[in-house]
Amino acid sequence: MKCGGKALLLFIVSCMVSGCVIKTQTSGVLFCDTANPIYVSNEDLMTEETERQILTHNMVGERLCQWSGKKADESA
Repeated sequence: MKCGGKALLLFIVSCMVSGCVIKTQTSGVLFCDTANPIYVSNEDLMTEETERQILTHNMVGERLCQWSGKKADESA
């Protein structure tokens, strides 16, 4: 087989093998496995940016993790 034929064969085999690759699951910890709602009290002093970040965090948790928006002791 000529050099060009070997290169073509190598290309075809590599294309066939790459089609068999299975994407592995994401390793690590998922957001809902570790995150909890952030609660604030009237005594907490925060900047507007901190308030925005807490609100964003809690909204993501409500959407992804079905957080209820109430503390566990308030639901009863």
